[in-house]
Amino acid sequence: MILLGEMLDTACQYLKVCDSGMDGETQGMIALAYDQLYPLSQRAARLSVELTELEKRMRRKLYLRAGDEPSPPKPKGRSARSGR
Repeated sequence: MILLGEMLDTACQYLKVCDSGMDGETQGMIALAYDQLYPLSQRAARLSVELTELEKRMRRKLYLRAGDEPSPPKPKGRSARSGR
C-alpha cells in the first residue's frame, strides 16, 4: 500500500511535468496526450472505487479481530502515517 501511494505521488508529479513542458511539444503530441485524459480519468475513478471497497473489507476484518471495540477504526491521514 505504501508503494502504491508513492506511485500515485509520482504520477501526479509527472502530470505537472507534462503540463509545464507542453509548450515545447507539437500539436500532434499534445493531441495524443489529450486523447489519454479520459481513459486516465476512468482508471482513477476505478481506483477510487477499489480503494473504498478495500477499506470497507479491511475495516470489517479489523472490527472482527478487535472483538469488543464499539466501531471499526478509521484510517489515519497521510500525515500521521508518513510524517509529511
